[in-house]
Amino acid sequence: MSEKQMFWGNTGGAIFFGLMVLISLMTAKDAGTFRIMVIITEIIGVIILIGAIYSVLQLTSEQKWVPISVIAFIANWLIAAIGYEVGLEKNTDQKWLFFITYYLSLAATIFYEKKAFHRITGGFKLLPACCLFATSMLTVYILGLNMWWLLPF
Repeated sequence: MSEKQMFWGNTGGAIFFGLMVLISLMTAKDAGTFRIMVIITEIIGVIILIGAIYSVLQLTSEQKWVPISVIAFIANWLIAAIGYEVGLEKNTDQKWLFFITYYLSLAATIFYEKKAFHRITGGFKLLPACCLFATSMLTVYILGLNMWWLLPF
């Protein structure tokens, strides 16, 4: 694959993953449909993550920050998906481990997205900003969940 195909593949993959997350959230009222959409979204996310890792290994130019941006974006969603799949709830004994892992991943994501924004040139420069925005929406949800579960009642 050429560099341009890898750039467009990673950009399109990140956009498609974001749309699948939104579609999954829209089906949240029906538990069966929601579960199926979450599994489909997780599979698509893992495929995109593997493609982005392959792109990082193949690219030699400064534009390899496009797939690094995609990896940083999907890493947080992957941690949230793992927490969902293991059945993380308020009464779970080791929920603190999930939150610490998520916050450390968030710090790494912010670092890599900012670095990618400064290193990417051209039209792909908007990708890290959009990925960071989508990650911030997940972070607001995780922060709310963390605070809610820390309440004493």
